Amino acid sequence: EAIFSRCLSLSPAVELWKFYLDYIRRVNPVDPSLGDRAKEARGTIAKSFEYALQHVGQDRRAGDMWLEYIAFLKEGQVRMALPSGCTRQLLTRAA
Repeated sequence: EAIFSRCLSLSPAVELWKFYLDYIRRVNPVDPSLGDRAKEARGTIAKSFEYALQHVGQDRRAGDMWLEYIAFLKEGQVRMALPSGCTRQLLTRAA
């Protein structure tokens, strides 16, 4: 994680940011049976997506990241029973 924090903010490389997101999802599994830990993991992953997408912006190579983020938000609405207004607001920001 220290390597990510040192290198990522200076890099516009989309592939590096994808690797970072894969790492974050591996160390923060979203397993509904974990209860509050699953909610915490979803929050960590969401913040990581937002951080990464701020840095890669509208780079055409980041299209997959945007699509993954939107799918992640939609999945959260179903799994965690988020209010539709909350998800709609996040999806609007992502689009």
